[in-house]
Amino acid sequence: MLAPNYLEENSNGMRSHFGDRILEATTIAVNALLSIDNFDEAVKTALQVMGESLDCDRLGVIEHFPIPLSTLPGWRSLYEWNAPNIIAQISHPTTAQGTYAGIEEWYQRLQAGESISCLLEEIPEPFRSGQAAIGVKALFAVPIFVEELFWGVLSFDHCRQVKHTSTAELTLLKTAAACIGSAIQRQRIRQTEQKRTEELAKVNQELQQRDRLLSVVAQVTKNLLDTEDIDIAIPQALQAIGEVAKISRVQVILERQNPSTQKLQHCITYEWVAGGISPQIHHPTMAIIDNDDAEILLRELHAGRSIWYLVDNLPHPLKAQFQSLNIKSSGGVPLFIEGRYIGCVAFDDCVTPRHWSQQEMDVLTTAAEGIGAALHRKQLVAHLIQERASTVEKRVAELVRANESLRGCVNRLADEPDLETFWEHILLEASAQAKSYAAALFLYDASTNTSLMKRYVREGKVIPIHTDPEFVQFRLPISANIFSYWQEALFKGEVIFFNVEDNKKLLGARIKWHRAQGHRSIVRVPLILGDRPLGFIGLCFREPRTGLPANIELIIALAQQATLAIHLTSLAEQSRQAAILEERNRMAREIHDTLAQAFTGVIVQLGAASRIIPQDLPEVQEHITQARELAREGLAEARRSVNALRPQILETQNLPTAFHHLVTQMSAVIDTQIICKIIGEAYPLTVDVENNLLRIGQEALTNAIKHAFASKIVIELVYEPTQLILRVKDNGKGFAPESLAVVKGFGLMGIKERCDRIKAQLTIKSLPQPGTEITILIRRD
Repeated sequence: MLAPNYLEENSNGMRSHFGDRILEATTIAVNALLSIDNFDEAVKTALQVMGESLDCDRLGVIEHFPIPLSTLPGWRSLYEWNAPNIIAQISHPTTAQGTYAGIEEWYQRLQAGESISCLLEEIPEPFRSGQAAIGVKALFAVPIFVEELFWGVLSFDHCRQVKHTSTAELTLLKTAAACIGSAIQRQRIRQTEQKRTEELAKVNQELQQRDRLLSVVAQVTKNLLDTEDIDIAIPQALQAIGEVAKISRVQVILERQNPSTQKLQHCITYEWVAGGISPQIHHPTMAIIDNDDAEILLRELHAGRSIWYLVDNLPHPLKAQFQSLNIKSSGGVPLFIEGRYIGCVAFDDCVTPRHWSQQEMDVLTTAAEGIGAALHRKQLVAHLIQERASTVEKRVAELVRANESLRGCVNRLADEPDLETFWEHILLEASAQAKSYAAALFLYDASTNTSLMKRYVREGKVIPIHTDPEFVQFRLPISANIFSYWQEALFKGEVIFFNVEDNKKLLGARIKWHRAQGHRSIVRVPLILGDRPLGFIGLCFREPRTGLPANIELIIALAQQATLAIHLTSLAEQSRQAAILEERNRMAREIHDTLAQAFTGVIVQLGAASRIIPQDLPEVQEHITQARELAREGLAEARRSVNALRPQILETQNLPTAFHHLVTQMSAVIDTQIICKIIGEAYPLTVDVENNLLRIGQEALTNAIKHAFASKIVIELVYEPTQLILRVKDNGKGFAPESLAVVKGFGLMGIKERCDRIKAQLTIKSLPQPGTEITILIRRD
């Protein structure tokens, strides 16, 4: 091993000059690596500059490469400069590459960043023999590190005479080695990036082509589905696929049995060819191909696998047959209908051969599936036509039965005075149509968030739930929270079904009752008015279910009729109550305006008569006094009758509470948003004033709902120290207040009469867009 300070006879000045020369050469080499475009030439130039400056015989860049199952890498010459008449190591048959066998210590030292300098006789075998073969007398090795990894070696060989290098010079050579290694690695990175860029460009091009093909295939599939005439749609599809994929010939080839020979054949049924390409569909020998002649291709297609091949690779005589049509490469995608092979879609390249990627084959397979679906549809048409008559007859019969059922319900709804009896009919009909064991009607009360069973039918009979001991637990309202799942579906208006044993938590304690009744599954149909739930019909079955009844639409229609009946019942009750109230008010006015006033007149006249008749007629005075007492008693009784006929709600509640109750009642039956506001501290008014104010508010609210078609109505009752204001505002359709016809038609005349009766000031503001505002002002004095 050479000592670092070998050949001490060299003067310090010569060493300094040699080091400067190495540094200068390193600078020139780095500049060459950065400035010369051709990287290989740049490296060779750098090595030449370094080799000549070092006055060595061979200068090389050696890189590492991995060796399977070995902990140490191998090495090989990557770049090399040689002095004249020196053997080139990079092209030597045995020393161009090798391993670290025998010089493992060198690898460890180089990996640790040390340099190696050795005379030939100091080199271990078998490495020494290889170096001797290429004329090495002394060698120097400087490690190259790239990103802190031991990447390779910068080697210096002396072949003509032994020359030595100092430690300082080796340090400078390390810098040169690092520059060369970094430059090589940068070039490899650029090459990798360039290759990656080219690969990405190629992939991007393939993806763009695939996307174009996908777009066309999607449109083709849509056209195949939309076009009734398949014989027109399929050729159009083949043309679209062929043009976008730049294919010479696209065909649909169907398999059939030759009626004469009973052999299977493939027959070209549809075809599209590009310009200048000969059609195959009319070819004398290739329009129909026996399966036996193309067995090597059909084997894959029958197995459901696509094929693609170069014609030159096909066996004779199949190769000659394809070449007669100028086919260079060809492929096929199998067609299956209901799992049965029916043929294929074939693609021919007649200009230049090519190989399709798997992605493109997948897209073409999708196109073939669309064509297969179209062919399937064509096959089904005849079968469907045959079945259509019987299907239509069956459907007509079902519709007739459904129509009779609905007509019967409608007629019963029109003729049945008792709407609750109509509910029973609806339940019986729904249960019969659904073929359920039993059916129940539940009504939902939004104010208490409860449901109450109203009717129950079983096996075609109405069960008296109010007297039958089986239904004791259903005589009280059931909290909707118990049926949270039902409640959620109820508000969504969804028809649901479930099996009893799968939903024990849903039924809670009532599961015992359902089990005792033999219920195994339940279908629940909501009763919805607008977006407001009124209840539901529950159909109970004695067998588990996997879905809704087939005629669920008819059952929903029956449920809608039940909803109508419930709504009519509610409206009828409201109308009855309104009529009663109006009649009570009319009677109160009659009593007040006739009988009470008459009694008052009689009392006044008797008082006058008592003053006129002389006092010496005591019998007459006594009769007059008795008559006056009877008249006073009659007047008091008339006033009590008037008070008894005032609105019942005002008997137990004040005016603000009465208005709140009115709003709650109206909101329960309509979708309009109604808001009641009480402003100020409420104080009592006379019975007549409160009665008329309530009736005025009721009439104004009714007008806004019936005539204005408002979506929002606001009622304000404003209590001020000296006056009371009742204001009813809506955002509906306005009118012209000065129109007499409108005033009469909208019932505003009655509002005006009531205002006059209690000496209240009436103001009406109305425009087409903002809506109507009615204000009634009454002073406390």
